[in-house]
Amino acid sequence: MPRPCSTYHSAVSAAFQTPPRLRESRATLLVLLPAIRSLTPHVAHVPDRNGDGVQPDVAEAFHWLEQSAAAGSERAQFNAAVALDPLHPPWGKPGERQPEQAMVPKQPFQAVAYYQAAVAQGHAKAKVNLGIALYTGTGCDRDPAAAAALWREASADGVSQADFCLRNMEEKPGQMEDFFS
Repeated sequence: MPRPCSTYHSAVSAAFQTPPRLRESRATLLVLLPAIRSLTPHVAHVPDRNGDGVQPDVAEAFHWLEQSAAAGSERAQFNAAVALDPLHPPWGKPGERQPEQAMVPKQPFQAVAYYQAAVAQGHAKAKVNLGIALYTGTGCDRDPAAAAALWREASADGVSQADFCLRNMEEKPGQMEDFFS
């Protein structure tokens, strides 16, 4: 009989061998949790789907988000970019000294790289955010024409924020209205 720990790792490894779309879904987690619990009686508590029994850990959450982004999940690439984008609110608590609650440092160049990866897979909201980065020159060279092209694509995909950006570009050339105020 395999050791419980190796069986647990086998179950987790099997989960990561599923296609990215399935892997990122909550349904997969709901299906896997009972299996993982049954295979690991020595684990004191595996959290429920709503996170009961787990202390929030921003650094650990971001680590797993980056792992999923590296595996090719367009949703994870987009969310990692948003976390790193200085034009978006912080992930974590600014000024917090506890590492598990501290803010994820803003990295505009890495944010643009994640946006580009998500856009390459057709993520419509990533087109809007990459357009904003290009329009403002945040993490990349300013390129208003490329920004407008991305916003038009996102608008055609049904993302209303793209229309806002296009109107903003026409009404206030060279400026970007703050989404978060």
